[in-house]
Amino acid sequence: MARVLSFVALCMVWRVVQKNRRSAARRTQLRRVARRQRLMEFRRRQAIERLMFVLLCCMSVYFSSVNARCGRLWMKPRSCYWWDDVVLGTFTSDDWLTNFRMSKSTFDYVCLKLSPHIGKSDTVMRKAIEPKKRVALTLWFLATGVDFRTVGHLFGVSKSSVCLIVKEVCNTIVKYLLPHFIKFPTGSSLMEVVSGFKDQLGFPQCVGAVDGSHIPIVSPRNCPADYYNRKGWHSIVLQGTVDFRGRFIDIYVGWPGRVHDARVFSNSSLYDRGRRGVLLPAQTTGIVLWTGIVLWWFKCIDHCLHELLLMLSIFLPSSFFGFFRFFPSLLFLFHETFVRLLLIMCVAF
Repeated sequence: MARVLSFVALCMVWRVVQKNRRSAARRTQLRRVARRQRLMEFRRRQAIERLMFVLLCCMSVYFSSVNARCGRLWMKPRSCYWWDDVVLGTFTSDDWLTNFRMSKSTFDYVCLKLSPHIGKSDTVMRKAIEPKKRVALTLWFLATGVDFRTVGHLFGVSKSSVCLIVKEVCNTIVKYLLPHFIKFPTGSSLMEVVSGFKDQLGFPQCVGAVDGSHIPIVSPRNCPADYYNRKGWHSIVLQGTVDFRGRFIDIYVGWPGRVHDARVFSNSSLYDRGRRGVLLPAQTTGIVLWTGIVLWWFKCIDHCLHELLLMLSIFLPSSFFGFFRFFPSLLFLFHETFVRLLLIMCVAF
């Protein structure tokens, strides 16, 4: 009986071993089939990639031959006739002054100063735009205010290039030329300005004339009401200071057009330097103190009167000032007339 049971157990073990062997063989075969399929898929993709590479090479050769016959496809043909032949060939000194707002000699001087900073190098793809054309392009845009597309057609460059060149040249001018040419006089030049105001214009102890100007802008998306000035359009305020020749010696720009001139002046560097006593030397006469008091008093009255008229025109619509609420130009005409009357009284006093 024990032998029979041993034999049965041995048979069962043998059957299990055979079954495991067949399962292992089947798994091995499945792995081989899967490996063969992956290899075939890899070879198929490789063949497709090779075919695509050959097709791209053929297309490249074909379009290169077409490009050689018909010209470069990545650059549109543009005419530089107006700049090369008309401007450089026929423009007189009066034409330069009329169209570019400066003489030819001044233009050459500006180009000489800016060339090291805006000049570009030629490449194998195209020639760089020369510095003279870059400066002239920027001056034409600033002088006429036309759109980039029109400027590009005149000078033979693309609209995007015009945009980049205008920004680059303007930033270069602000960085390198503005500190050199627009600066407050000191030393002997300051005495020359004071003498010029006294001898030529009859204003003693004066070093500059300050006033503000509204520069028109397109209505901004953010807070457009802040830039709507009293004249009825959007602007930013430019505060300029000039000497007796009319040359700028200080500028301050950036405030919204709705801001009053007195506030712009009180936030400028000119006012800050004068308040700290570093704007002018400590050389005074009797007229300086009296003139400073009169001008300070006049400026305060001007600002207070402006704010008072605005408040009355808003909160008292049924009163006399309410009439100006619907006619803002009359309101500010009344304001300016009253301020001038105060100034005449101050001078006469």
